[in-house]
Amino acid sequence: MNGDLWLLSNTKSKVIRLAVKSFVTDMAVAVVDKEAGVEEFFKQRHYENLKLLFSVFSYDEDTFSKIIGKMTPYIMENGKKIVDAEDNLKDPVLFTDKLLIFKAEID
Repeated sequence: MNGDLWLLSNTKSKVIRLAVKSFVTDMAVAVVDKEAGVEEFFKQRHYENLKLLFSVFSYDEDTFSKIIGKMTPYIMENGKKIVDAEDNLKDPVLFTDKLLIFKAEID
């Protein structure tokens, strides 16, 4: 059902703001910090779940900082593994390939 049919024009934006606060903003911390939350999605490469979170969190830009807060350590940790790997240091082509693959994953 179209919300325009049953919401008054002067209350529609208020109801949407309240719904976003209740269902996105207030729940973002709980969703991000859950044991099976964002961090686990990165580790297990659950890209569909991350995509879904991104689309939901896009309703409140402040919630992006919560995902980024979990994403930054993941990127740093995995990037460091690639940079520090002996095999990669000996073979510049392999090193570059692994970095490009990792970048594509993150993108």
